[in-house]
Amino acid sequence: WWPAGYGEPNLYDMALNFDVGHRNSDTKSLKVGVRQMTYSEEGGKLRIWVNGKRFIPKGGNWGFSESMLLYRAREYDVAVRYHSDMHFNMIRNWVGQTGRDQFYEACDRYGVMVWQDFWLANPWDGPNPENDALFLQNARDFILRLRNHASMGLYCGRNEGDPPPPIEEGLTKMLAELHPGIQHIPN
Repeated sequence: WWPAGYGEPNLYDMALNFDVGHRNSDTKSLKVGVRQMTYSEEGGKLRIWVNGKRFIPKGGNWGFSESMLLYRAREYDVAVRYHSDMHFNMIRNWVGQTGRDQFYEACDRYGVMVWQDFWLANPWDGPNPENDALFLQNARDFILRLRNHASMGLYCGRNEGDPPPPIEEGLTKMLAELHPGIQHIPN
């Protein structure tokens, strides 16, 4: 799987069957992309490589969910395809406004990587969460649901500011455990 402009965003059908005691316990079918992403923060600058090739992100913000609440798979497909057609290869999911699977599936199909913000507005626009543990549990569930998308590029804890220290520490530890190799960008 390659980001737009670097190669084809190849996706493969995968079917998993889980057997317990010679009896089928569960099945799951999904599309997967195979890629490697590495990064460096040497010299205070973030540098990203995908499949060993230097990746230069180009794109814009995805937000204003009030105008996108009625989006379905078709609308996500068209909008993300437009991003790719404009030679964008990354979308920032601004303040985590979109959590629909169809958005991430479209990003996988068109080779558009996702800069995933969590749900914290900048410090002067929004309050800190009242319950850090609940926030982190929601973040954990979100990461587990989306981590298999080839398009997931990096996570950012807060829009234009730092999350409260317990959330910053929790996100960093959680991503290292659940999504090794993916970058969490502290602000």
